[in-house]
Amino acid sequence: AEMADTYSLDEKVLCYSGPELFLAKVIEVDQSRDKPYLIHYNQWNKKWDEWTDASQLKKYTVSNMELKKKLSKEKAKQEAKNKKRPRETGSGRNSPALGKTATSNKKLKLTVDIPKGLKEQLIFQEQSIFKDHKLLVLPTETCVDDVLGDYIKNCRNADEDTKTVVEGLKTYFNKSLEAFLLYNFEKPQCKSVKKEQTGKEFSQVYGPEHFLRLFVRLPEFLEHSTWNQTTSRTVQQKLSEILTFIQKKRSQYFKEEQYHDPGHDYIQSVQDL
Repeated sequence: AEMADTYSLDEKVLCYSGPELFLAKVIEVDQSRDKPYLIHYNQWNKKWDEWTDASQLKKYTVSNMELKKKLSKEKAKQEAKNKKRPRETGSGRNSPALGKTATSNKKLKLTVDIPKGLKEQLIFQEQSIFKDHKLLVLPTETCVDDVLGDYIKNCRNADEDTKTVVEGLKTYFNKSLEAFLLYNFEKPQCKSVKKEQTGKEFSQVYGPEHFLRLFVRLPEFLEHSTWNQTTSRTVQQKLSEILTFIQKKRSQYFKEEQYHDPGHDYIQSVQDL
């Protein structure tokens, strides 16, 4: 049950603030307190840090990120209805949501719409890891480099913009996987892979399963980019094309048998971390 969820130090979470969910991190745990988790909201001054309990937190998963988007849209609709009224604080307590409204319209916001079939694949990953305690077999049959190579080969117009976006995605994947794209359950496996696959980049070892997670995080990663409208639209179009391509290749790229039971010792070692 949701109320029974526990959270660990340095865990990335989603935290309620008023009617919305915000990306946050657990920076201190003290189980002797009524509110045992000290939370720091991403990209907000530490003055917003606050103690909270598990009822205000949600695990950082794809399905909960979808809930975050839904709540934000609902809040935006409500604000649009009330736009002629003076702006209210809403939650009745200090909240990082207040600063967001003032600046959000000044930025070009990248949106990444993940096709329904790929969202289902992301949810299947979560269930395999959290419920079944399974891991992806590494190196994967089809790695990220293979996926992007297939896309380029099948692209009708592989112009410089296409190649630039592809190289950018590969760079983001290699630099962000270990810190941002892995669940805690997968991190010991990653350490082993780095030793076993010396000299190889993550994009040569991990496959489309983890690559999809990058698309979930891209709007956050690119939030402070200084692109003009033309560049932003070009990038968004290329990302959409790549996701559509992966969706078409879904039966080839994603196979249930690519997951395996890592064994009791591995599961126990993760629980002991």
